[in-house]
Amino acid sequence: MQSAKALRLKNKINWQTTQFLFHPSKNSNPNYDVNALRAIEHYMQKPMNDISIKHTPTKVIFQQYFHTGLKPQSGLLQRGGGNNNMNQNLSFSTNNLNDLNNLNAFDPKYLNILKERLKNLYNKDVEFQLIRHPYPFLNAKILAQYIALNTARYRLRQIRRMLFKKMPLVGRNVGEPTKVNKGGPLMNDLNAASPTKWIQLSGLGHRFLPTHLTGFRMQISGRMGLRKGASRSSVATSSWGRFRFNTMKNTMIDYAKVEKKNQNGAFCVKVWLSSSVV
Repeated sequence: MQSAKALRLKNKINWQTTQFLFHPSKNSNPNYDVNALRAIEHYMQKPMNDISIKHTPTKVIFQQYFHTGLKPQSGLLQRGGGNNNMNQNLSFSTNNLNDLNNLNAFDPKYLNILKERLKNLYNKDVEFQLIRHPYPFLNAKILAQYIALNTARYRLRQIRRMLFKKMPLVGRNVGEPTKVNKGGPLMNDLNAASPTKWIQLSGLGHRFLPTHLTGFRMQISGRMGLRKGASRSSVATSSWGRFRFNTMKNTMIDYAKVEKKNQNGAFCVKVWLSSSVV
């Protein structure tokens, strides 16, 4: 068991890290982490979840999930907010215009450049653990960013149609007649959507990982007009499947919010994903 003194030295929320802060006032890693996260998010330009950073005595590990369903965009690091001295080491450019147009964010050539900049920032080795999600609806934040990026090219009705065609949901009502089993319970459901089963799964949410989606809801608010010019601020909501917001523990609800800007103003995308365990 660790002593009280050792616990006080750990000035971090993540207790799984092995980094001890003997001088918290002189530690610069939090500032470096903020600038590194901004640089990586601007570099990727793709729907991805929250980046987790793990510090070891000799290495800094960045782990993130991403979705590459969209066309790759230019992901050059640019100068952002924060300390100018820190951002100075995080900027690079290419002289070839063809490289700018055909830049792939996951090309090892450009990832190595990003690693070198981050290595100079931390004075440690840097490792990327990039895990690809084949579908955007496996994570609420990835799905919210996916919807926000597509609002510039498609209307809400088109986005909803594309998502509903690809998103596999568990049956809404247990025992509902279907064409497949001719009046029996829904196949591959196993009472996952029943209230009693849902409460039990919510209570054991810390022990089991969700395996099925049972509901989806999105809300887009703000100026969403595709035409250039002044437009009214509106709220559009769409849902599909079943939600259990009134359970004892809402551990099976994945929520995320993303704010973006378009040519007419700002808008916000909120996403709820309801999951269950079978």
